[in-house]
Amino acid sequence: MPKPRDLRLLLYFVEIARAGSIRSAATKLGLSPAVVSEALSELEALVGVTLIRRTTRSMVLTPDGEDMLEHAALAISAGDRAMAVAKPSSTTLRGPVRITAPTEVAVGWFPPLLRAFEASHPGVRVEVDAEDAMVALASSDLDLAIRTRFAERPKTGRDLCACLPLELVCAPRQMGGADEPLEERLERMGIIGTASRPRRGERVLVVRNEADGAVRELTVPVRFSVNNQLVAHRFALEGFGSALLFRDGVAGDLEAGRLVPVAPGFSFGYVTCQVVPRDKYPTQQAQALMAYLLEHAPAQTKTGAQP
Repeated sequence: MPKPRDLRLLLYFVEIARAGSIRSAATKLGLSPAVVSEALSELEALVGVTLIRRTTRSMVLTPDGEDMLEHAALAISAGDRAMAVAKPSSTTLRGPVRITAPTEVAVGWFPPLLRAFEASHPGVRVEVDAEDAMVALASSDLDLAIRTRFAERPKTGRDLCACLPLELVCAPRQMGGADEPLEERLERMGIIGTASRPRRGERVLVVRNEADGAVRELTVPVRFSVNNQLVAHRFALEGFGSALLFRDGVAGDLEAGRLVPVAPGFSFGYVTCQVVPRDKYPTQQAQALMAYLLEHAPAQTKTGAQP
């Protein structure tokens, strides 16, 4: 009797054969090409024959692969029919999917996407663990993680679900005169450190002049330390120093004048978001959420374009 993992390998093989390429199959499955390629290699090792001959330009089924495809497609089709019989009133996915993300992402970027995902998959229960510190995904009970990285300029990519612009902000009363040099202003007010960024000592900021594109690094003292970005946001509102936050997350405060940009005309970089599965072969619910985030993230956050 085939194991669940073996059936999943057969499903991936059928999708590869039908799509004609690993990349196209990966897109349909909501996985990375590397994961799908590994699955094919694992299946070939399991059955002991080469199923697909791969070159840099083409993929061709071997005679063994053609035989395997015929039977594998029948097995997958039979499984689909069995599920339809077992659940005649519903073809939706059901069950939990657990995902971890930094607090700013979970609060400022996630909710509209999760609301739309819930409407498309009402049987899936999404559980969000907001955590700024790095979570050991492999040893956790989570299914997915949003991993973030700093980028000096906007980035795009099939594996990225967002590229969010950063803004260095402070309370209006902390701003000095218009002629105050930026270095002196940052030295005077300092920056609020968090769990995901230096919490003590100094922090180096990469600053780009949007007028001429010149890039420089500025060293800023850490004045206060907090445990996550939402607390840093609050501390900035209270005048405890500058805070480097997602621009979309402080848009309301900037518009209302509760916060102001520390350095108008300068860019402080971006944060890219990548959705990462815990397991090589995630649950269907996890695959569905991954695919949704990659496909439906707002265009401006995928490209880093400013609103």
